[in-house]
Amino acid sequence: MAKFCKYCGKELEKGGKCLCQTETKEKEMKEIESKTKQKNKELQKATETIKLEVTDSSKKYAEKLWQTIQNIFIKPKETLIEFINNQDTTLTMILLILTSLTIGICAVSFIKGMYGVNMLYDHSYSYYKDTIWNISYFKILICVALGVFLSEFLLAIIFDLGFEKISKINLSFKSVLSSIAISILEPTILCIIGAILTIFSYKLAFIIVLYAGILYVLNLYQTFGELREVRSTHYNHLFTILFLTFSFLAIYLIPKLFL
Repeated sequence: MAKFCKYCGKELEKGGKCLCQTETKEKEMKEIESKTKQKNKELQKATETIKLEVTDSSKKYAEKLWQTIQNIFIKPKETLIEFINNQDTTLTMILLILTSLTIGICAVSFIKGMYGVNMLYDHSYSYYKDTIWNISYFKILICVALGVFLSEFLLAIIFDLGFEKISKINLSFKSVLSSIAISILEPTILCIIGAILTIFSYKLAFIIVLYAGILYVLNLYQTFGELREVRSTHYNHLFTILFLTFSFLAIYLIPKLFL
């Protein structure tokens, strides 16, 4: 009596075995292997695409940033208005982060030059060590950078609420933050110059940094004045009140986050 495979129904020779299950498993393994290779290729292609997009995006923003830095000295008013109107959140954040880190580096440069490595770590100068967290330059850099960054956001919130509540001027938070980011660009470059000048004269460097602070306030005043919405007859008083409010809160609140 003939025997048949219970899986595929093929007639079997006497004492023979059907290889259909083995062939099926081999076929399934090849299909799985083929699908895995296809998925790996797709994943690799997607990864390469993302890398290209990130690279292109990085180049684009690097070019935009460099162009903005150049133009702020060549045609400040046009650059100012264009930067604010674009409301490019990514570029604004890049600018805020870079300027904050740069100011932090400049602060480290000033402190390092003023006190010196030996003075900072000498046990006889425990007052300075206790005051400045046993002096870690990296810690100072991070704290100053974060302090500046948070201060910029605090300033943006105060001005945004101030213009809206007091003067009934509805400015978008993006435009306010962009205004602040572009206003701090020139003062940051002056801080870099001041840090370099510490090699020759701390008095001259201090004057440069002091001027950078004054320039920042003037830039803010002119920047918000350039916005079409800001045309209040009490703008001078309003700006003074908002900036004094920010100064008090920044001096009172920001150090408490790190001390």
